[in-house]
Amino acid sequence: MELRQLHTFTMIASLGSYNRAAEALDLAQSTVSEHIGNLEDDLRARLFRRDGRSSVLTPAGELVLRYARDIFDLESRLREELQKTGAIRGKLSIKMPETVSSRFLPPVLHEFRKAYPHVELTARSCSFFGLAEELRSALVNLAFLITDATRFPDLESRELGSVPLVLVTGPDRDLAGEGPVSPQALADEPFFAPASDCDYFRILERLLADNQVRFSALFQMNSLEGIKQNVREGNGSAILTRVSVEDDLRDGRMVEIPLETGPLEAKLVMIWQKNRWQPPALEAFMVLFERIFRERFAISGEGNKP
Repeated sequence: MELRQLHTFTMIASLGSYNRAAEALDLAQSTVSEHIGNLEDDLRARLFRRDGRSSVLTPAGELVLRYARDIFDLESRLREELQKTGAIRGKLSIKMPETVSSRFLPPVLHEFRKAYPHVELTARSCSFFGLAEELRSALVNLAFLITDATRFPDLESRELGSVPLVLVTGPDRDLAGEGPVSPQALADEPFFAPASDCDYFRILERLLADNQVRFSALFQMNSLEGIKQNVREGNGSAILTRVSVEDDLRDGRMVEIPLETGPLEAKLVMIWQKNRWQPPALEAFMVLFERIFRERFAISGEGNKP
């Protein structure tokens, strides 16, 4: 049994698909199948069964997954113990929304790299699907969500502060320049939704659903910049974090649409494994990120309290 086989196994268990695991690991699907075949031969147990297009763990697979998490935990602890006499090394895998990586992460990374130059940090775009399982399986060390609620009671989480949201549109659209509008006024408006910024679009969805309003057209895009460009061109509206559009609002490339129901906001939430040993580099990153976010970005008030 090899660690790389276990890594492939846990990725499939997390994503529920050989194809998705191959893409995430940047491996050929034949290599993924080979890893699992060799692991099953070595353990003399079938680990997955097909359920439509998904790969579901068998009872044996569920047992292996529990032990695999412990094995990865021990591997991390061993590496840290071996390196105590020298510079801290290691790898950190982090999932975060595009707003976090583009606006909040740069000053944190600047200080972190000076203090821990030998730590390899990988930051990937946030995908709400499978995020919890990736954290539980130690495929991801830390995750961030911009959301209004934490939905993972079996994971540790901490609210770092409020993230104001803003409804924006192009300066030439009908809604531009109006006073506060009702949710019903948005019924005929095309909207762009940021798949790469995770979870906060659900806040607008719930607001409209509570007022029995449906989107006339909804376009989901992976690129936050792509959404902003469509809004600038007058193709529709979007709900985005204020920090990501403050330059556009100031320069008149976008216009804010105030809501009669009042301003919207989300929370920046940091999420990690519960009751697990954490590498010193991860603990240092978490402390540094929280400090810099509160000093530079958090707004005053109750939203700042964890």
